[in-house]
Amino acid sequence: MTIRAAAVAGTRDEGIGVMVGIAGAGKSTVMAAVNEIYSTAGAGVYGAALAGKAADNLQQSSSALCG
Repeated sequence: MTIRAAAVAGTRDEGIGVMVGIAGAGKSTVMAAVNEIYSTAGAGVYGAALAGKAADNLQQSSSALCG
């Protein structure tokens, strides 16, 4: 499965998706693909992380708004 296909498959009609994984699993890579797909469609993508540093890294690597 491509990253783009995984990103689309991981989203929900309800508008909320949850992604969990160990460091280096590819969460930010998938989040970047989700952000690209939804931004192109005019929708917003927001990320969240428990640690401020993790949120900063996610925002930098995926271009999604994070907090």
